[in-house]
Amino acid sequence: MIGGMTNRQLSFMRVRDAAGQLVYPPDDGDDAAAEGKVLTTAISERLGWTFESGIQVGQLFGWVSVISYVWVAIASLTFAAAIVYLIWITKRNYKPIRLMVNRIQTLQLRNEGTGRELDDLAVIDRALEKLIDQARDYEKEKRESAAIQRRQLFLDLIAGERGRHIGERLSKLNPLPEKERYAVAIARLEQYESFQSDYSPGEQNLMKYALGNVMQELALSEELYAWGEWAAPDRIAFILAADGDAASVKTRLRRTASVARAWMEERLRIPLSFGIGSVVDGWRGLHEAYCAALTAMDHQLSIGRDAVATSDDLPNGAQREMYKYMQLCTECVQKFRLTDETWREKLELLFRQLEADAPRDEDIHSLLRLLLQLLGRELKELSGNLGGHFEGEQAELWRSRFAYAPSLREMKALLLEYLNEIYRTYVAISETKSYKAMIAEMRAYIQENFANPDLSLKHLSDRFQISGKYASYLFKLEYDMKFVDYLVRLRMQHAERLLAYGDDTIQDIALKVGYANSITFGRVFKRTVGVTPSDYRRLKMRPSAPQ
Repeated sequence: MIGGMTNRQLSFMRVRDAAGQLVYPPDDGDDAAAEGKVLTTAISERLGWTFESGIQVGQLFGWVSVISYVWVAIASLTFAAAIVYLIWITKRNYKPIRLMVNRIQTLQLRNEGTGRELDDLAVIDRALEKLIDQARDYEKEKRESAAIQRRQLFLDLIAGERGRHIGERLSKLNPLPEKERYAVAIARLEQYESFQSDYSPGEQNLMKYALGNVMQELALSEELYAWGEWAAPDRIAFILAADGDAASVKTRLRRTASVARAWMEERLRIPLSFGIGSVVDGWRGLHEAYCAALTAMDHQLSIGRDAVATSDDLPNGAQREMYKYMQLCTECVQKFRLTDETWREKLELLFRQLEADAPRDEDIHSLLRLLLQLLGRELKELSGNLGGHFEGEQAELWRSRFAYAPSLREMKALLLEYLNEIYRTYVAISETKSYKAMIAEMRAYIQENFANPDLSLKHLSDRFQISGKYASYLFKLEYDMKFVDYLVRLRMQHAERLLAYGDDTIQDIALKVGYANSITFGRVFKRTVGVTPSDYRRLKMRPSAPQ
């Protein structure tokens, strides 16, 4: 079996018993195995036999030995060649390295005055580290310098600089791609005092940064390229570039401003208002566009729509005289003082005139302060209850609400609510506590709530804690008419004014004067006035004097 497993020309196997006698191969006089080189030996513990195997000392062994010697020789030569090459390379490059180190050390001695003993590689490492730090500082200064240059260029453009260097700076800094049309939009942080008190400086900077990025991304979605810089702590201006006609650019810009305002209001709770200037051809008209945007911003109350005002909405030849507004304020206060219900009409006329003339927001706020000052001077001396409406914490709260009103319409609604509250108190203390005081309070309440479709005798009786029959009796006694007739006449007078001076639909007017549908309203209007609402408007009739 062993003979079948081995090739006696290449290898051999010897097996000896415990006494050392040869078991295999049999002693046949062939001593080739005796010349073999033993490579493996194993002893069987159970038998005590010894197994030896190896290769024959012959041609194969000789070749293996020769190959081993060759590889050892090659490795030795390679190692020797590598050492020689390293020495040669080191000697070849050492001189320039030494020169480099000498120059570095010379500069260090010149700059620092003292030198330390360092090896060559440590000197080079230190020099490279310093060089990298200087490169980083240079890049940082370069970026900061570019930001300052961009901001200065922005300010020069909106200030109307026209020097030749402006074009060169635009080409060098390249803040915007070159387009056919340019425009300017201004975003203002409303309630800036609250913004400063509610957020830390770091949070304020973060939100301002977010505003600039949001505006730029939204503008890009409308194919507008925006470049923004903060022109004041509460105001950021944007220069926008786009292709297309001026009307298209203005429409896209207004849409972008509306979306940006809604986004900031919804997610960051920051109210904004926008002023949009005219669209110009080329960067030389940016100063004109910026001035137009500022003007639109100054007329936010009168021309702003959803807190976005455009210069195109400014009326031509807007009147700037304040006397006529002051006269209306005086007349309104006089009517109020005399408990004449027409004070509301004077107030309506004042706001209608403001909407038509579109004065500056500053002028509107000045008129409002004048109106309240005149009214307070007339009324607050009459009673302590009235004085509380013009001074103190509650008065400050109302003034704050007026200051932050986003439009004339909301300002008028707030002012009317405020004056109605004062009027009820004034009427209550100006009449005796007889039926006249009761009917005056009821009349004031009806004047405020006539548009409520649920207004009825039962509603009044619940409101003033009297019976419906007594309320009807008071109306019959004071006005010689039923409550229903009084309410209908009041509603029809208001409907006449809406038909004459407004452009609301008949259905909208019906809802505004307390009717659920235009059919009922039309039937009552014709019975009271004599013509249908449509004919009244078509014939351009004017309201009769209120009774």
